[in-house]
Amino acid sequence: MLDHLAPARPLILLLPTVSQVEQLAATRPDRDLTLVHGQRPLADLQPPIIATYDQLGAIVARLAGGCDDYLLVMDEVHKLYQAGGYRPKALQGILDALATLGQSGGFGGFLGLSATLQPALLEIPIDQWIRVRKPAPWVRQVAIVEYVDLRAWTQTLIRQNLLDPEALNVIRLNDSQVLHELEAFFSAHGYRCLVVHSKIQDEEDIQQMLATELVTDCQLLLTTSLLDEGINLHNPQLGCVHLIGPVHSAELCQFLGRFRQCNPEVFLHLERLPEAAAPWVIADERARMQTMQTLVHGTWLAAMALTDTSPSLTAPMVLSRVKRLNATYRCFSGFDLLLARVLPDGTVEVLPNHPGWLAYLYGLDTDNHYGSLETLRARLVAQLEPCEILHYQVGEPPPDPALGAAFQTATALAEQQRESLVEALEQRLIRLVETGEAATPFEALASLLALDGRARTHEGSLIQVAWELANEVVIDLESAFAMLRANHQRPGWRFVKGLDDALVRALHQRLAACRAQDTPGYDGPLKIPRALGRTLVLEALQDVSRRDPLYQVSAQLVGESARGVRCEPDGRYDVTAQFVTKLFRDYTDSDIERHHYLYRGPAWGGYRYRALEPARVTRRPPTRRSSR
Repeated sequence: MLDHLAPARPLILLLPTVSQVEQLAATRPDRDLTLVHGQRPLADLQPPIIATYDQLGAIVARLAGGCDDYLLVMDEVHKLYQAGGYRPKALQGILDALATLGQSGGFGGFLGLSATLQPALLEIPIDQWIRVRKPAPWVRQVAIVEYVDLRAWTQTLIRQNLLDPEALNVIRLNDSQVLHELEAFFSAHGYRCLVVHSKIQDEEDIQQMLATELVTDCQLLLTTSLLDEGINLHNPQLGCVHLIGPVHSAELCQFLGRFRQCNPEVFLHLERLPEAAAPWVIADERARMQTMQTLVHGTWLAAMALTDTSPSLTAPMVLSRVKRLNATYRCFSGFDLLLARVLPDGTVEVLPNHPGWLAYLYGLDTDNHYGSLETLRARLVAQLEPCEILHYQVGEPPPDPALGAAFQTATALAEQQRESLVEALEQRLIRLVETGEAATPFEALASLLALDGRARTHEGSLIQVAWELANEVVIDLESAFAMLRANHQRPGWRFVKGLDDALVRALHQRLAACRAQDTPGYDGPLKIPRALGRTLVLEALQDVSRRDPLYQVSAQLVGESARGVRCEPDGRYDVTAQFVTKLFRDYTDSDIERHHYLYRGPAWGGYRYRALEPARVTRRPPTRRSSR
């Protein structure tokens, strides 16, 4: 790319992550590259330009209509559909650029690169396909391991000696919190571990791995999908690679491609597969979701046309309305139907979330892998050919008190380490106040955020989370630290996002009316029988439908594919027991008992949430300062 295309014409190369941009620059010191990402200010743009996806809009604005001569190159072009669930705005900017190719002010051409492209999911017109094939240097071997209870996978690794103590082994699992618990567990069994995920990738040992493309002095690498994104490792020998839970065959191929010098044994650990589950029909789901997206977006445009567009309708108000609309319809769509982005003039553009529904379809295609053992085997062979597929089934493991105790100890140790980080941050804030460097703990936290809060380290991530909790979730810093000490930040965030859902708000109103009617003046816990809980949810669904007729239309449109909700042609709703329980468990302060819900109030965990309190000012993050 840099040796052949860049000398011929101006070039912009887009990469998924900051680490890839810096890694490319480090490996090509012979080239004068312009690097653009969130940690490098936008300076003079001299081609070739190497940038992260999210910087394309700023680059286009800086070029001011001078894009015609540039060739836009996107590495990992499959991210257009694979990553839309968590980076839609950056990907929408790329889709915008593709829509203006060859037009005045648009790019002169586009080149997409991928080793694992699924053409049916890309959904952009392609003028020319260039397929480069090279002989596979080896035959992959993938073992599918099915479990009655997937939690037994750690016992299997220990009992079956599936971690080579003389080589580097890899475990991929997309939950950073669980990775740290596993670190404590396997460390107790004598393995030297390295944990890698996006929140801590600035830690010294991870930066060394990225710079050298080697993992040294380590027997077990515990990672999320971060390693999929172009981070190459050149260890000459690997033990085993273990992937926990379902993964698309293209992601599996991408992940294995990171290990350049060897062909490790691969184990895919899964819950027991069904005999033959009916597959999602991607074309039908595409049409269904596009119809719903068009209806919701059209309703939004009509509402905005009838709304006073005076300055009283501020950008935050528009963003809040879009957020509520997305939360309300996510029950039926499974993703945010609308995408809102603030333009340079301060106005808000609201458009259909194209990357979001591409990611939704990609998720359905992943589900289709796991309809049966034969389906999974065929998809793996098609992606990894040549390869050999093995299959094992693990029954209910006999109780192992020693392993069970070891895991409990490891979990407790990980919890202690997390609590120590929280306590250390609290003490640091107190010292800043005591020494007069800050007037209040909140000002002290703001100071640390400006200094260290953008660093992707253990401490930097904790500072960022504490700031977000205190500004966006709970009413003050004391409540934020109470949530951190209890490790409740994830469910707390989930609850706050749920408050944007019209159904959750309607259920809270029904519960308040139930308390006022049945136990006036009593504010203690209520025993709500499960049948009554279901009735309250059904009444809440009708309340939402009366306020928003499109809600019922959407429920009927998705039909049986709705997540626990079905709307009959006559407008009556039906819900599953799991759907009702989820509402009480995640969006109220309730205990789930066998025959009833013990309801204490609307606020999950009993915390004081900003969204349930009188209006409060949200503070903006301070400007970053350089660390001395």
